[in-house]
Amino acid sequence: MVGFIDLPSSSVLHKIAQQLVDSWWNGLKEVEKEDKFAKLLSEFHISDVKTGREGISKAIGSRKDLVDLCHRLNVKPSGVLQIMSKCVTFPPDMIGRSTLNMLKEWVHQGGTRARLLEVAQAFRFNEAAVKIAEAMKCQPSYMPFISHGIIDHKGGELTIDELGIAVSIPEGAIPKGMRSVVTIRVPTYDTPRLPVRKGEVVITPVIEGSLTQELLKPATVVLPHCTNQHELKDDSSVILYTQTGPGTFGRRILTPSQIFKGKIKFSTRHLQVWALSSTDLHGLQLRCVVFQPLFMTPTEKPTLRAYILHPYKNYIEIPIKSIIDGKCSPLNFELQFSPEEKGKKTGHIDILQGSATRAERGFNISIEDEPDYAVDQTDSKGRLQYVSNNLLESLAGVIHTPKDLKSLGYQLGFSSSSMEKYNDPVDVSFDSVSRSGFGEMLRDWRRQVRPSEQVDELHLALQNAGLGHTAEVILPDLSSRKRFAQVREVWESKK
Repeated sequence: MVGFIDLPSSSVLHKIAQQLVDSWWNGLKEVEKEDKFAKLLSEFHISDVKTGREGISKAIGSRKDLVDLCHRLNVKPSGVLQIMSKCVTFPPDMIGRSTLNMLKEWVHQGGTRARLLEVAQAFRFNEAAVKIAEAMKCQPSYMPFISHGIIDHKGGELTIDELGIAVSIPEGAIPKGMRSVVTIRVPTYDTPRLPVRKGEVVITPVIEGSLTQELLKPATVVLPHCTNQHELKDDSSVILYTQTGPGTFGRRILTPSQIFKGKIKFSTRHLQVWALSSTDLHGLQLRCVVFQPLFMTPTEKPTLRAYILHPYKNYIEIPIKSIIDGKCSPLNFELQFSPEEKGKKTGHIDILQGSATRAERGFNISIEDEPDYAVDQTDSKGRLQYVSNNLLESLAGVIHTPKDLKSLGYQLGFSSSSMEKYNDPVDVSFDSVSRSGFGEMLRDWRRQVRPSEQVDELHLALQNAGLGHTAEVILPDLSSRKRFAQVREVWESKK
């Protein structure tokens, strides 16, 4: 924190340094003062013991020197701030600047939005927590499955509609006087491990919540499940696992009346981590996910990859027999197209166990030829068919500030940390961005998008990033068509 506070003058810096040394000296035992002080003086190349303290304070010429002194003296941050508060007043604008600089450095060292949200929730910075949670949902690169709400003594509800998840917290479940932003989320990676027993399989998403304390009254929870209710055996069980403390979980068997088609409804006082398992492995309904290449290169044959996986667990490449553990390996199918098909097919995959279908998936395949990006190709109406190299060069030539680059990067699906790697320190100044790095980022984005969709997706990203003027400059035809469509829609609505 010390390194982020702007100090008004060198005299204040010297005064703080001298008080730090005095505080350190007073905290030493009598028998160790002489040796430790001599060692400190030698580190600053000072030989006169009588003027040693004054010499150390004068040697501190910058915030970096002050931070180094704090490390040498092993002074606690709270002690440093206490001394600084006696020498410097902290107006709101100074606190704001220092906090912003500190957060920027924290992000640079790997700080995440999820962790920032946890900090805001812990300190009950509710307004900030709401803004962070809302921003997380709007970022294309972040997890889609998160919900937030302000919960107090009156209770409230949290829902993730995409998955059919609902949590209803009743009035009186939260102590009076407590009001905080509560979140629930379904992690898309690093899913918490549950202590499920041998012969059990997880049948619901694993949910993480920000409420760590036990509720005074139980909440009602509705979760989706991936079992075939009609095939459940009479002797099978559905078990609720809830985290009750650090590394500890409670285990409760639910009754058949709580299990419905596609969902399970139950009550619990613990909303930190929870999920359900079942002892009926045969009733598990798996999923089939198909991945197809975006375009065909002249030298490579396109390959279709089909994954058979557990719907609520992540997959990695290992033998397919371990699907129950949430893992699987892909099945690869080489695709061949006749000239008449023009890169388009329809297909269907069924996974059978005996006569029972365990997973199925119908899909349409549409693969485009890889374009020659060195050429600006247009259709009969003069519209660009894909994002060419020339278009990327034009875009890199009009984006000049880190703020604009980051805004566009977010809209194209890049995270803050992933964008850091594109900035070449040799090719970037304080008020500009690395032109070469920006071009590389745009090319990486282009490789992930179907050629026929690149122009529209880039135009939308520019608009959402607040760079509408840039979109009009490099994509004038598309911008004018979009404006005409908007005007026509307004005009028709007034008929």
